[in-house]
Amino acid sequence: MSAFTLKLIAIAAMFIDHFAHVFEGRLLDDLVPAMRAAGRMAFPIFVYFIGEGFRRTGSVQWYLLRLGVFAIISEVPFDIMLYSHTYPEAFTWFSLRHQNVLFTLFLGVLAADFYQNTFSKKAYALLIPLPFVLAMFVQADFGLLGTMLVFLCAITESSKMLRLAFLFGGGVILYFAHDYSHMLIAGYVCALVLLMFYNEEQGPRIKWAFYAFYPLHMLALFGMLVIYEALV
Repeated sequence: MSAFTLKLIAIAAMFIDHFAHVFEGRLLDDLVPAMRAAGRMAFPIFVYFIGEGFRRTGSVQWYLLRLGVFAIISEVPFDIMLYSHTYPEAFTWFSLRHQNVLFTLFLGVLAADFYQNTFSKKAYALLIPLPFVLAMFVQADFGLLGTMLVFLCAITESSKMLRLAFLFGGGVILYFAHDYSHMLIAGYVCALVLLMFYNEEQGPRIKWAFYAFYPLHMLALFGMLVIYEALV
């Protein structure tokens, strides 16, 4: 499988997961757990390829800028999506209680950049813990664990199996420490199986489309909910 194919699977899984969240209470109860489980495929795939992007990019600063800008752009759509299942009674369009996953990816790459710079300037070692502290402080999606997984996948140079082992370890922590169900972990592990078939080919390069899809699909789901509520 190419990177393009795996990313398409990840965004499809993310859309299914977010659809189930937005329409919570409006779907058949039996559907929601399966849809949320499918959504668990997205995060490990995104983490793996953010690590790939860090190692392949010609400019880490530009890579960080792109992640940071889209994290900021996506925050209001994320909050709208996050609280849309309470629409219209307790709906809110902005909250600082929980930040979107692009902040997690940004902070993990930032930590990897600090680590990489320690080889030329040892003082950068003092900055490495900062992104992990920030991930906990701003309550980024997947928090400290997610940021650490991005960091480990970014700094691991040559071994695909080692990166997958780190991601599998993350799944174990989610299961035992964060009370993930068997079904959710099955979705997560399914993503790791698919990543084993990654053939190192990139496929079509439409990276801006992947970034833009994140905020746009959340706004689209909320629009669908508003229309649904107006019709029923």
